[in-house]
Amino acid sequence: LDACVSLKALSDGRDVHASVTRHGFGSDLVLGNALINMYSKCSSPADARNVFDGMTVRDSVSWNTMIATYARNGFGEEAVEVFHEMALVGIPPDKYTLISALDGCCGLSCPDRGLKKGREIHRRIQSIGFMSDVALQTGLIKMYGKFGEVIEARRLFDGMSRRVALTWARMITAYGQNGFGNEAIELYKQIDVVPDKVIFASVLDACSSAMNLEEGKRIHARIVEGKFEIDTVVNNTLLDLYGMCGCLEEAKAVFHSMQEQGRDVVSWNSIIRAHLHNDQPKEALGLFFEMQEACGPRQDRVSYVSALDACSAMGSDGLVHGKTLHGLILANRIHIDVYVGTALVTMYGRCGDVVEAKQVFDVMPSKNAVTWTSMIRGYSTNGFAREAVEVFQKMEQEGCRADKIVYVAVMEASRGVEDVKMAAKIHSRLSELGWCSDSAIQSSLIAMHGKCGSVEAARRVFDAMEEKSRGSPAWNAMIAAYSRRGDKEAVLELFQAMQAASVRPDRATFLGLLAVGGSFSPSEASAVQHAILSTGMETDSLVGTALLNTLTRSGKVGEARRVFDRLDKRDVVSWTSMMVAYASHGSSLEAIDLFQEMQLQGMEPDEVAFLAVLFACNHAGFFRRGWDYFASMRGDYDLEAGADHYCCVVDLLGRAGRLADAEDLIVSMPFKPDEATWSALVGACNTHGDVERAARISRAMEAEERAATHVSLCNTFVAA
Repeated sequence: LDACVSLKALSDGRDVHASVTRHGFGSDLVLGNALINMYSKCSSPADARNVFDGMTVRDSVSWNTMIATYARNGFGEEAVEVFHEMALVGIPPDKYTLISALDGCCGLSCPDRGLKKGREIHRRIQSIGFMSDVALQTGLIKMYGKFGEVIEARRLFDGMSRRVALTWARMITAYGQNGFGNEAIELYKQIDVVPDKVIFASVLDACSSAMNLEEGKRIHARIVEGKFEIDTVVNNTLLDLYGMCGCLEEAKAVFHSMQEQGRDVVSWNSIIRAHLHNDQPKEALGLFFEMQEACGPRQDRVSYVSALDACSAMGSDGLVHGKTLHGLILANRIHIDVYVGTALVTMYGRCGDVVEAKQVFDVMPSKNAVTWTSMIRGYSTNGFAREAVEVFQKMEQEGCRADKIVYVAVMEASRGVEDVKMAAKIHSRLSELGWCSDSAIQSSLIAMHGKCGSVEAARRVFDAMEEKSRGSPAWNAMIAAYSRRGDKEAVLELFQAMQAASVRPDRATFLGLLAVGGSFSPSEASAVQHAILSTGMETDSLVGTALLNTLTRSGKVGEARRVFDRLDKRDVVSWTSMMVAYASHGSSLEAIDLFQEMQLQGMEPDEVAFLAVLFACNHAGFFRRGWDYFASMRGDYDLEAGADHYCCVVDLLGRAGRLADAEDLIVSMPFKPDEATWSALVGACNTHGDVERAARISRAMEAEERAATHVSLCNTFVAA
């Protein structure tokens, strides 16, 4: 059994277990404890529990090993439950029991409950006189650090008469994981013991959290120069450091320097995370499948969560891979706890499958605030704003405490509902919680009120903010609120105030400004263009296209073309906007040339692009070319022509004198022709002197109008 533990040979361990049972040693206490330990070290807590439950006699070692098994394998709830069962049967805990129980508390999904249970164990340690034990004190520091009680952890640390290397490591970790990376680094510099690999791993983690690459590199150099032992754990923290700090090549170098047998699951997870952090989700996903070949299919939950995060980052392109991962999770019996379940909900939401996201969400036995937030955001980002708000309401009904992140998410959703009463209710609740002074909350409130049409309420929140707290999100939200109302003067005034406050405008700022660009005077359009040019944002696809449209409305087609040529990325919208600019200012040939260039570059035109080129052909008098483009819509691109397309082609046929063809086209339309389409044909008849056709069509239009009026009157009488 010891050999199975060393080799992590679960299958062989099960064979030994079967042999123990066959030979009649199944009730032996020592062998039972050894089996629990073997299954624990081989990451199979379910098998360990089966052995534990089948034991006729248990001693403190049995209980301690079972608690440690659950704690070591991330089953905090079960570890704490077994600890309480042990107390109920009257077996007193020793220090090993208490250390494992503290580890179990750290694994609880609810932080408040974990801290509460941890404090109970702390009091138990005090009551039985174990507070001078270094291992228990170190365990308490770890527990308090895990739940953010850094001051309590430091109080224990400072009160210790003797500290070992692990104590220093736990205190450094407590600082690092709670956002006090620089304090962790300072504590490392005060160490009065020889640093070991655990300390190095802890301080490198702290460097990662503080994004302190320079200090991390110094520590790395010290490890190499001092010939300290570099094990897998230290290498893994180096992977995290370089990955988090954007040094992907250095992270790859560390990973490739590790012997293949020296890479564990954490190593693979770290290099996957490094690629994710550096915006390479496809490569991250590829590494996950490489990992499956190297380590076998049963990776830990962190591996699957990292892979699911990669799918999330890929958007709709990641859905197929995400479903494959979901299937692997089920096939390999990976426990779908809060962590894995939330990753699945997030993945499905970001990849656009809210139905599947909701199915996973509904079957999750427990949920935390992050789970609820993911479901709310999944609905919100996919256009199901009302459903998102309903999830929030259900969250409140189930008594799950919403944090600030949840409220920001539900305010984003409320913008889609545009419910003034709901917005007021959320605002009122935030006031009760005392969170209305938080800048992120304030910015979200402004955006929510603005989208719901309560511009005055948005402005009150904006004006109540401290000037130093007004970052670009608050300014952008307020500009967007005025822009949505079409208040050009307020938008420009606010933008000038933003510049005076030395707040740097970004993409959202300029999109808010340009949304009212249609009403800009030429001088206002030039001023906004200058502001955009000064930030270099004119090359951004969204901003550049919006600026192009604004310049077009001001008659500056040449300027619009220069903006178009500088775009980093051109999509069908930017191509179409430039075509419209040319076509609407009499440059039909340039519009047609641009359409052809777009096709040559592999860009598929949409319905709007076809409308623009048909308009250009119409005004240029290119009957044959226009007709070919119209036929190409369905024949080559499977696009359905709308009323505007038909109207444009009817006008095109009419200008060419093809009046019968124009009338036949109208009659063949798959929907009822509107007045504009018939009017285009009547106008062409008048131009070409076909008085009889014009009169017949006009009489038919008048008869149809009278019939429509008659039906409307009848409906009015019936309603009365």
